[in-house]
Amino acid sequence: MEHKGNRDDALDGFYIERPDFLSSVAFWYQTGQPKRFGELPPWSQRRVPWEHCHFVQAFRQAKTTGASKPQVRTTGFFGARPVLVWPNTTPGAELTVPFRVSQDGRYAVRLTGGNAPDAGTYDIALDANQVLSSGFRSAEPSEADLLLGTHTLSKGDHAISFKASASADRTGPLVVEMLRILRLPPEAKRTVLTQHEAHFVRLGIGRAVYAYRLAYGELPDTLQTLADSGIMPARYLNDENGRPLKSRVVDGYFVVQSTAPGGWEHRWQGLDARR
Repeated sequence: MEHKGNRDDALDGFYIERPDFLSSVAFWYQTGQPKRFGELPPWSQRRVPWEHCHFVQAFRQAKTTGASKPQVRTTGFFGARPVLVWPNTTPGAELTVPFRVSQDGRYAVRLTGGNAPDAGTYDIALDANQVLSSGFRSAEPSEADLLLGTHTLSKGDHAISFKASASADRTGPLVVEMLRILRLPPEAKRTVLTQHEAHFVRLGIGRAVYAYRLAYGELPDTLQTLADSGIMPARYLNDENGRPLKSRVVDGYFVVQSTAPGGWEHRWQGLDARR
C-alpha cells in the first residue's frame, strides 16, 4: 500500500506522501512458534479521530428563509438516529446551521444526510463559500455521505448553509444528520525535488514519445513538438524543479536533458513507454 496521492496536481500525487491515519500491514510465513507482538490498543484509540458536529445540537440556533422551519426527527432510514428535517418547498430558500471547531487546523469535512424520493437539490456552503451542489432525490430512501473537501478552519464558530434550487421541480425537503470533521496532519512537502520525482517526469515524457511515434510513425524533434501536438502536457517541458528541459534527436533516440547543475539525461526510441 502506497500512502500517496494527497495533492490536487496528479503529478505531485505520485510522489508526495499522504498524511493519513492509515498503516500498512504485512503478512509472512515462518517456521517455528511465533512470539506475541503485544496487544492491540482499544478501538477508541485505533479509530480515525473524526469529530461529530450534530445538527440536532444546533437546532435552536438554525436560521431559515421561507415559511418552513427545521424539525427534529428520530425515525426512518437512519435507524432512529436524530436528524434535522427541513420540509422546504420554497425555491431559493436557505437553511443555515452553526457548528463549532475546537482548534485551528486543516480539516477534511464530510456531510451525513439523507436521500429520498421527494428531496430537493441544494447548494452547500461553508462560511458562505459554496463547496458543493448536490441533489438528494432518489428512488428509495438512503443515507448520503458527501465529501465537502479539505478546508482550513479556525477555532471557534462556523456555519454551514443549504440553499434550495431556484427551480421549482428540483425543490424539496432536506434531511441532514451531522458534519464530520477530521483535523489533518501538515501536508508533506519537499523543497528540492530529487531523482525520485524526476522518475515521474521521465515517465510522462516516455509515454508521450511512445504515443507520438505510434501516431506519426517517427520521433518528435523537440519536447515543444510533443506539447504542441496535445499528446504531452506542457508541465513536462520542465524538470522536477521547474528548470527547462533540453531535447534533441540523436542516432534514432529522443534525448532529453535537465539544465540543472548535475542534471539528468534520458533517451527513448519510442518503442514503448519506457524505452
